[in-house]
Amino acid sequence: MGDDHGRAAGYDLALLEIFWTSMSGLAHAFALARAEGIEPADFAPFAQGIVGLLPESVTHMAGKLDRGDFSADGSSITSNLATMDHVIHASRDRGMDPGPLAAVRPIAQAAVDAGHGHENAARLSLRYLEDRA
Repeated sequence: MGDDHGRAAGYDLALLEIFWTSMSGLAHAFALARAEGIEPADFAPFAQGIVGLLPESVTHMAGKLDRGDFSADGSSITSNLATMDHVIHASRDRGMDPGPLAAVRPIAQAAVDAGHGHENAARLSLRYLEDRA
């Protein structure tokens, strides 16, 4: 990281964000699966499959952010918002706190409201920066 200790701290913060947000989502997913009568050992292989999509997603999102290209290539923020709503409603219907998605949903909604619903989820990275102003 060089001589700039702040840069190393920035990496640390961003990496911890990935880890703890992912762990929170994973814990919520196991709870939701259990609420559906699915045992953790039965769910684990499927969780590993979806988590296996993340390495490619990291590279894909970094490329989109570097290029400033937010074109949707598979799914849009609007379609992602619909899946978030589905999980949030299912969680609440089962008496569960909706977990991490309840925090993400307003960011996605703000992007849609700003006219970016047709774009890729990489756009949400900019929404987080815009919301701090």
